[in-house]
Amino acid sequence: MIKMKLSHWLLIGAFFIVHHQSVCTHGAIQFPVPKKGDNYIVQPEECNGTVAFPVFSFLKYILSFLQPNEGPIELIQLILSRTIPTDTSTILRLVHLEIGYIILGVAILVVMLMLPCILLTQACCGEYDLTEYEKGSRMCKRSLVFVLQMMLICVLVTIVGMVSTNEEMSTHLRRASHMSKSALEDMSTFVNNAQLEISAVIMDSYDFVFTHIDDQLEHVENLLGAPIQKEIAKETGIDVALVSLTEVTLEIKKLAERIGSLLGDCAIFKDKIIETEQKLQDVRSQILLFKKQCPDKERILCETIEGDGLEIVLKIDKIYKDAKFLTLKEWDTDLLILDVHKIRNEFVNLPLKIVKDTREKRADIKHELIVQRRMLEDAVSAAKNLAKDLTQRIFLSQRKVENYSELFDKADFWRWTVGIGCTLLVLLLWIILTIGVCYSCCADGYTASSILTFYMILLSLCSPFLWGALFALFSIAGHTDLVLCTPLTSAPEYRVISKFVDDTGSNGNYFLSSYVYNNRSFNVPLRDVLNECSKDKPIYDVVNLNSIINVDKLTDQTKWARLNLIIDEFQVNISNLQISTPHLNNQLVAISVNLNIDFTQHRALLTAELTRKHVDSFADQLENISNQIKDLSTVARLETLTTRIKRLSVSHLEPLEKMKENLVFQMTALELSTMPLLRQLNQSISHLKTIQYFVQEHATSIATNKRDAFVTILNEYIFEYRKHINSAIKTSVGKCKQIVTNVQRISCLLCTLSLNMLNMFWLFMFLAVVSLYVSAFVGNSLVVCLKRQLLGSLTINNGHVLHGGGGSGWNTPRISEERSQVW
Repeated sequence: MIKMKLSHWLLIGAFFIVHHQSVCTHGAIQFPVPKKGDNYIVQPEECNGTVAFPVFSFLKYILSFLQPNEGPIELIQLILSRTIPTDTSTILRLVHLEIGYIILGVAILVVMLMLPCILLTQACCGEYDLTEYEKGSRMCKRSLVFVLQMMLICVLVTIVGMVSTNEEMSTHLRRASHMSKSALEDMSTFVNNAQLEISAVIMDSYDFVFTHIDDQLEHVENLLGAPIQKEIAKETGIDVALVSLTEVTLEIKKLAERIGSLLGDCAIFKDKIIETEQKLQDVRSQILLFKKQCPDKERILCETIEGDGLEIVLKIDKIYKDAKFLTLKEWDTDLLILDVHKIRNEFVNLPLKIVKDTREKRADIKHELIVQRRMLEDAVSAAKNLAKDLTQRIFLSQRKVENYSELFDKADFWRWTVGIGCTLLVLLLWIILTIGVCYSCCADGYTASSILTFYMILLSLCSPFLWGALFALFSIAGHTDLVLCTPLTSAPEYRVISKFVDDTGSNGNYFLSSYVYNNRSFNVPLRDVLNECSKDKPIYDVVNLNSIINVDKLTDQTKWARLNLIIDEFQVNISNLQISTPHLNNQLVAISVNLNIDFTQHRALLTAELTRKHVDSFADQLENISNQIKDLSTVARLETLTTRIKRLSVSHLEPLEKMKENLVFQMTALELSTMPLLRQLNQSISHLKTIQYFVQEHATSIATNKRDAFVTILNEYIFEYRKHINSAIKTSVGKCKQIVTNVQRISCLLCTLSLNMLNMFWLFMFLAVVSLYVSAFVGNSLVVCLKRQLLGSLTINNGHVLHGGGGSGWNTPRISEERSQVW
């Protein structure tokens, strides 16, 4: 029994340690990490390569110089919506916006008409002074040919540049078209990932906390009952008292058995006394008969024999009939042990009683937690529906982008075709110019001048196309930078793009609100969204998702009125705990009274003489008398009587003496065991009364304190959940850096790489056209030089060189005919 008791308390202690550890460590709950969503197609990359080339900054400066002011957003929106402005004020604003390009177009028109005008003027009014022929004509020719060769090299370089930039731009534009589709797919992926992460962190964390709370409620025996039990045991020492009481009951049972054994021996001893008394009575009768039959001569000696003392004087009726002994012997110790086991089980099973008493409230707490989970599911469902709407809109946008991508690809094809056409036209002019320069170097002046003249005429005819294409490309680059690139590259404020798309019209909705079917929950400027997402902040705060799913309100336990009420009603009642029942207390008091036995009196009775006269001494006396009697018959009778008395002493009196000694020993041992037992019993009675008083006065407060600690653990789980949700939602879940990454990648491909290539293309083309024009002017001078050389050689060959004077210097019809042939 004691071993079982000790093992029980060791088990309680182990449960308490586990509970203490769980209470100490629950504050550091490791919530599950939300699973990562699908991977994104567009990855953050550095927009490097040709971007850092210094000339690009210069070209952008030129574009900004032509259009230094920001374009009026409403006017650009009007143009982009394909609405033709008709009112005068709008047209004037448009002219003011495009004044730089208008001036540039006029300048290009003037430059374009310069060459045809010069050629026409020279053709109509050109005269040659042959007196100039000898003055450095050869040096002039060589210089002009050298300049043309340099121009040919420049044009060739620009042709290579036009080809490479044209192809590179097509590559970047194709990538940009594909990137736009990928960016929309990534936006759909981001929406789904963010929704899944938010849903996971809310629901999975709640399920995690619910599992822990459910585990706490399921193990209330170890986490609430055992601590209460241990605290009561610590304050009252009830465990020691119950062990001591159990030992007392067992000792009482043993004592009852020993008393029974003692009384049984007393009964045997009494029977032996009765039997011996009868024998002694016979001996006394025989002595009387012997004295009557004694002869007269021996009568004096016979009269000395006195048999009156041969009787049992020891009386044990007081011991045998002692009421306390009889009460203890007849006491139902098994019932006493059963009562002790009942109160021990009452305390040992206290945790199980608490489990039983709190079963209904624990079930109510679980049910209310399930109700709260349903409320969270409803809120998460609203976020899911929103994500579904967003995904649907993104899908529609993808369809539109696919349609626009086809038009974009066609437009890029025609742009590429125009670029190739311009390149081939420049190449054709370069080839013609190269042939003319080659003939100039071969001393074939007539052919060279004809080819160069043809080159200038062809350049004059092609210049409208070249200058028109150049102006168109320049305008496209400038307006693309104004309309598309300036909004996309206006980081970190994104002020321009916000002006373009955030139309707060009569309904007061921003772009995002209008995009999601006029959902006012998303009425946030796109500028703020991009600015915050560039810092990789969670989407929850960026787009004001708390209007859709307010996690702060949803997880606020103070608003969970029903759950708080149930938790408040969760009480532990141990006021009816009975450690000392009246019946048990009466039994113990009665046993204590009966154990107060006067062992001294009983031991004095047992230590008294067994017979009044010592039987052996009486037998010796008879032998002495028989030795003095002369009558043989009398001696024979007396010796027979003496022998009988001796046999009686050996057969009855000596065993009685031993039995008496045994009874004295048992009585002494009983006394020695009864006194400590009585003290221990009185201590147990007093301890049980003290424990019962403590339980009645203080057990309820102990149970209340432990209940409060238990409930605090439940509330702290919910508080940790709220703290974790608010932290995760607002710091780590659904980070929207990918949105800015998509914008930056598209901006890099369209505005940095593609637009830079377009700027480089029109720069190379501009240099090519300028080089061709310079070559045309130099070629014109070379033609004049060659014609003078040719006319001079014809004059020398005919011997008609004239000196001095003004005028034309041509005086004969023959020379005039030769001159006309040269032209």
